[in-house]
Amino acid sequence: MPRGVAGNVIALVGARGVAAFAGLVSVPVVLNRLGPTAFGVWTVLGGMAAIATLADLGLGSAIVREVASGTADPTTLDRTRLALGLGLV
Repeated sequence: MPRGVAGNVIALVGARGVAAFAGLVSVPVVLNRLGPTAFGVWTVLGGMAAIATLADLGLGSAIVREVASGTADPTTLDRTRLALGLGLV
């Protein structure tokens, strides 16, 4: 069942709201279970993981765009292969 832009925006905002709420609820629980020192280590490792997800500099989105345009136009097959090759590096 196709949704319009408004439905997609509502779903995205709702998903982000649930994720933010879960993060706020989980912090006191994890802090009480781990203690201050282990919680600090857990926080640093979580921050490093978050930074690592940002390190792709949009390459994942570029690959999706190039593959989508390459499948629509057979003349761009070389460009699609290049984009896929960049994703494997």
